[in-house]
Amino acid sequence: MNGVAYRRIDHRDGDPYLTEARTGRLTDQPARVVIAPLAVGVCRSDLRELTGTRHLRRDFGHEIVAEVRHSTLPGVLDAGQRVVLDPHPVVHRTSGFADLVEIEGTAANVTAALRPVPAGQDPMIALFTEPLACAAHCVARLDAVTAGAAGSPVAIVGAGIAGTLMAGILRARGVDVHLFNRGAPRLRFLRERDVLPGVGLHPTGRPGPARFGRVVLATAAAAEPALELAADLLTPDGLLLIYAGTEPGDRFRGLDLDDLRRREQLRTAGAGRRRIRIAGSHGATTADFATATGLLRDAGTGPALRSALHRLIDVRAALQDGPALLRDMAGRPYAGKAVLTPGPTDTNGATP
Repeated sequence: MNGVAYRRIDHRDGDPYLTEARTGRLTDQPARVVIAPLAVGVCRSDLRELTGTRHLRRDFGHEIVAEVRHSTLPGVLDAGQRVVLDPHPVVHRTSGFADLVEIEGTAANVTAALRPVPAGQDPMIALFTEPLACAAHCVARLDAVTAGAAGSPVAIVGAGIAGTLMAGILRARGVDVHLFNRGAPRLRFLRERDVLPGVGLHPTGRPGPARFGRVVLATAAAAEPALELAADLLTPDGLLLIYAGTEPGDRFRGLDLDDLRRREQLRTAGAGRRRIRIAGSHGATTADFATATGLLRDAGTGPALRSALHRLIDVRAALQDGPALLRDMAGRPYAGKAVLTPGPTDTNGATP
């Protein structure tokens, strides 16, 4: 489909703006799919991209649940199929905050980037598939590096969407979970909406429960105060798992945190009673997306999880209101999940 007019939000110099675009080839890549978003979640990384504080990747508007409108991959990705976006495969695409998203790449990468979801699934639930997959990957990584301590209590530092989802996954398994956060409003939001029943919620400025053998740092950035808090929560020889965003040059107790996280290494820092193990978690795999889909559909835990995810959504806005919303969110803390809902696109005059 070429020449179809649609609206999308782009950004320049940190300022998001709504513009009109027309569909057309982006590259000479062999596979091309155009999707129509039903809902797009706002992620902290989108806001970091706006403010210029995100390193390497550019995934503006990636928490997408959509329907395929045009595809050069019939039988694999057909028109009308409902999909979510996996932002990890390398493809060329336009902004996800839009009525239409154009995606091009190799057939293998485009197929990997657009993962089918059940046609009848609530879009407001399906849009959590990608962040839930990343949270599931982190939990799987925690299991792998603490195999001998599976089921033992876990502390999570950072009560954003990622930390909240990790806490929910672990609690559903029966693990004793404690969530720590610097800002009280987010903890109050989780408590008032009963998002995480059974999970301990603790402001970082107050004494918490006993120390933990397993701690996950899930803040937006691996800043020194958050790292020190996470390390202080550890028992001697405990495991600190870094999920928080890192940049080249970030170091902690002599370790290159960015390299450790991106390569998912396991290292030891310090000695004696100051000795801690530090591991990294990065991204999500095909298996993690399958895990996320399974969690959302599970007959036992799925209903409670879906209900909790609905309660996490505190802002729903139309696409035309997106620039103002993104601008506001980039400049302040926020509690829940904001979702943009693009409208239908008029495809009259579309050409194949």
